[in-house]
Amino acid sequence: MTASRERDGNSRHGASTSPGAGETAPVNEAVATACATRTAAAAGASVAAGAATSASLEGAARRRRVERGDVRVVEPLAWQRGARRIAVVCRVDPDCEIAEMMLAHPWPELATDTDAVVASEDSGLPFPLVVECYVRNPVWLWQVFERLGGFTESQMNAVGEAVIDDNPMAEGVYTGLPLAGPADARWSFKAQEITEWRTITEDCFTVLLDGDRVWQFDRDRLQPDTYGESSEDVLSLQSRERLAETIHQIATRPMSVAVDDIDTEALDFECWSEHLGRDAGMDVFAAFQPLFDKALSQSYETLQKEAV
Repeated sequence: MTASRERDGNSRHGASTSPGAGETAPVNEAVATACATRTAAAAGASVAAGAATSASLEGAARRRRVERGDVRVVEPLAWQRGARRIAVVCRVDPDCEIAEMMLAHPWPELATDTDAVVASEDSGLPFPLVVECYVRNPVWLWQVFERLGGFTESQMNAVGEAVIDDNPMAEGVYTGLPLAGPADARWSFKAQEITEWRTITEDCFTVLLDGDRVWQFDRDRLQPDTYGESSEDVLSLQSRERLAETIHQIATRPMSVAVDDIDTEALDFECWSEHLGRDAGMDVFAAFQPLFDKALSQSYETLQKEAV
């Protein structure tokens, strides 16, 4: 789970950029300035990263290149509401198609003692990078997009040493001042960061946390007309997002359907095509077929046993 820590004691920071312990006013002034420009800066970073594609072939090629130390753009899933964010790859599990990542941002003024600040000349980025070491969660690899830069293994170790091992200047990496409580202007910023990262990573984290749980589709997910009508094969945004979520759930977790919830329209490709257009209709129809086959086969076996 993501978390932020508040720690007493001596601060650990770069002398050239952070005030001494107890000098909270300069920190809060810097925070106010950074927060005021945060939206514009985030928008600029998003534009600089470029428009990401979700095409499956390009996604597969992109996933093969994701490695520990990469500084990457991470996106919410299609039906989630949230901003694209920058994060650092800690670990990759290609079998489960997940990457464990730490959230990052470009505002050293907002760094706390649980954040590692890396200068631009060391990160290969056009701005310093603040790595939020305890705002860390797994994400699906298909949420991981453009590579903006990267850290060497030595730099990754230095990030850990700076925050976890209390080494204030591990290979040029430094940390910020400890949070001073709710009155500290960085407190709300850190809370917002945790909320945003939790939104992006929630689906992947939930699937991993629930382990072998078998999920069951609601009846309305199995009805073509509940996704909305298409107009000349163009679906509304809401319908596309709902379809994307449905197909994603089938691909990422054990799913089942109740045989009583399957009607004739759900088993007829032409019904899906009529409501959603041929391309989208084929996608969802093909995704559902293994679940329908399993449910119907189990029901048939049960009826045979009862007949005997």
